[in-house]
Amino acid sequence: MMSGGSSSLGENVNQISARIVDDDPVIRKLHSAMLKSFGVNFQLAVNGKEAVDLYRSGANIDIVSLDM
Repeated sequence: MMSGGSSSLGENVNQISARIVDDDPVIRKLHSAMLKSFGVNFQLAVNGKEAVDLYRSGANIDIVSLDM
């Protein structure tokens, strides 16, 4: 959580665990590049089944990005 109206991602961004779910390899690559540049830990899933499998594996997930 950011406080004081700060617009920076803060020092703890590497503690965020993100999942990117998209069937388009270009979109996955763009998300990967962006998240790497911020130092965010992430995993990719190509479809909903892979995303659910990641969730069921017990991995901690803070945020998910997916297409509809």
